[in-house]
Amino acid sequence: YGTDKYYLPEKNPSKLLTVSHCAYGARTVDLTFGQALEVKNEGSAPMFAPDFENQPSPAIMVATLGGDPVRLYPKRPGRYRLIDRIGYSYLEADVFVLYQPLHTVTNLAGHFRIEGVPVGKLKVNAEHPAIEGSKSEDVDVKDGVVTEVTLTIPNLKAAVRPPSRDLKPIWP
Repeated sequence: YGTDKYYLPEKNPSKLLTVSHCAYGARTVDLTFGQALEVKNEGSAPMFAPDFENQPSPAIMVATLGGDPVRLYPKRPGRYRLIDRIGYSYLEADVFVLYQPLHTVTNLAGHFRIEGVPVGKLKVNAEHPAIEGSKSEDVDVKDGVVTEVTLTIPNLKAAVRPPSRDLKPIWP
């Protein structure tokens, strides 16, 4: 605690998220505490007002088509819901803010890569915002060697679903 060996600085002061075709460029975004989220309007609508639903804002900033990005600053680590204050209720994303920069979001195939991990024994943790499961795996990171980790997150919501009923059509 308090020594340089325990602190890993974030390399990028901000992360860019675009809006195009009426959708955010990613459904899930990861940030390091202190990093800004820049939301840029590259879409078809003339303007969006991206904001964190669960963090009060004194003013609404508007991302105009082709204009400068709106910069949002989470006030503490945790989970945020990115929404649009103009009224596009379908425009939303999950934003996870963590204390340290050793995190990422998987691609659509479920693959991920984390650069700059220190050598030694570590734990990799994974969770998914849509299901209540999580998974952890102990790994031994060696210098100059890519460490592969496979994590399968159990879907705890699926395990507690009531049994399905046989549904019959309402027409004859």
